[in-house]
Amino acid sequence: MNTGCLVGVDVGGSSTKAAAFTVEGKLLARGRSDYRPFQPSPDVAEYDARELCQSAVRALAEVGRHTDLGRAEVLAVDAMVSGVVAIDMRGDPVSIF
Repeated sequence: MNTGCLVGVDVGGSSTKAAAFTVEGKLLARGRSDYRPFQPSPDVAEYDARELCQSAVRALAEVGRHTDLGRAEVLAVDAMVSGVVAIDMRGDPVSIF
């Protein structure tokens, strides 16, 4: 019997969701962290890159409270639309998403 797990993270428009599954597909745990975009005008949504990263950490931490993430064989990450965040030499974001 395989004791590994698969972990997925989805960075969405209003929250980051994370979940861990057995290799057979059984849900082991899930987590969620909400946030709100900055909307300078009605048709524009901007996101703080640090907030998105912290949200992923919080969602994964919630999963980790219910299952051993050290067993993860796979980590899949998905994000809303395609986008890029510029970072400086220290790895700190210098642009919005």
